[in-house]
Amino acid sequence: MNVAVGGVSQALLPNQMASIAPADKVAAFGLVSGIGSLVGMLGQPLAGALSDRTRSRFGRRAPWLAVGAVGAGALIVGLGLCSSLLLVALCWAVAQVFIAAFSAPLLAVMPDRTPPDKRGLFSGLAGIAVFAGGVVGVGFAARLADRIPFGYSAFGLLLALGGLVFAWRLRERPATHADRPAVSLRTLAKAMWVSPRRHPDFAWAFGARFALFLGYSAILAYQLYIMQDYIGLSRDAANDALSVNTIILAVTTLAGLLPAGILSDRLGRRKPIIMVSSLVIAASAVPPLLSPTLPALTASIALAGLGAGCYLSVDQALMTLLLPRAEDNGKDLGVLNIANAGAQALAPMVASLVIGSAAGYRGLFVMAIVLVTVAAAAIVPIKSAR
Repeated sequence: MNVAVGGVSQALLPNQMASIAPADKVAAFGLVSGIGSLVGMLGQPLAGALSDRTRSRFGRRAPWLAVGAVGAGALIVGLGLCSSLLLVALCWAVAQVFIAAFSAPLLAVMPDRTPPDKRGLFSGLAGIAVFAGGVVGVGFAARLADRIPFGYSAFGLLLALGGLVFAWRLRERPATHADRPAVSLRTLAKAMWVSPRRHPDFAWAFGARFALFLGYSAILAYQLYIMQDYIGLSRDAANDALSVNTIILAVTTLAGLLPAGILSDRLGRRKPIIMVSSLVIAASAVPPLLSPTLPALTASIALAGLGAGCYLSVDQALMTLLLPRAEDNGKDLGVLNIANAGAQALAPMVASLVIGSAAGYRGLFVMAIVLVTVAAAAIVPIKSAR
């Protein structure tokens, strides 16, 4: 999923927008991503709640995983056939519906199937999929900048095939009607809300995750345009540099993933690792802020990858300890996933507003530093986990 979505959102879409609307590529990319983000933010908790309440001989999650993967894959292939801003925006928005139908139940698999005292390890392994998948996708997509329709087809088919294989191999036990929660429009609407007053730790975790991913993703989403407009590289040179930076990001992310997850399991503490890794990500925006050069941006990406690897290996483990009710794991993780999926989707739109202002690209780096520092501070008030 992350190979496909990462490659599409961070490389193919920006290059497609540069071809369709070269004079307004920043605003066009922000608009398309913003529309998709709104759809995805609504779809995540709804898909999670519906998967919690699904009863079939294939289990609760598998049917949603299969349908979501095939639907998202088909819509991504369709993006390669779009030749106008309106069609791209519509196709990407509908794709977000199916991505939500796949990703929200996928998140629920870990708390469904793993013991709490091992979730640092499993969160680290899942983190490899999230970030390594994303950066591998960007690396390949950047090399397909001149063959955008082919790139969309390759990533769409990969997502559909991968999702189907996982849904089949999951081998859930059949879910019976006897343990099925009530399903109605009222119960689903009520399920979308998690009270910050009754569950303050959940609310702090949501806010921390949203702020971090909004700041971090704003830079990653516009990395191609940063290289072209802020550093001064040509389009071809920027795509080549994007591939190199993607490999560097993959290496440093992997370097932090499993060690941090295993360490958090042994210490029985998640919060300190998340706070330190957040501050590392915030610090990574300083080099390109001070120096508009490719080496500074590459150093930034390397440092951000290390911080992100440590963060992701522990973040999901912490979140699973803050869920209000086990029977609503899918829905509640869908709500939490709004924080990262929604932030990543909103990041291009927010970033385009900052870049289009007097602050320009330097303002983008300052925004990232502030947001990720706030994310680190938001972990402190959490009391029900260490």
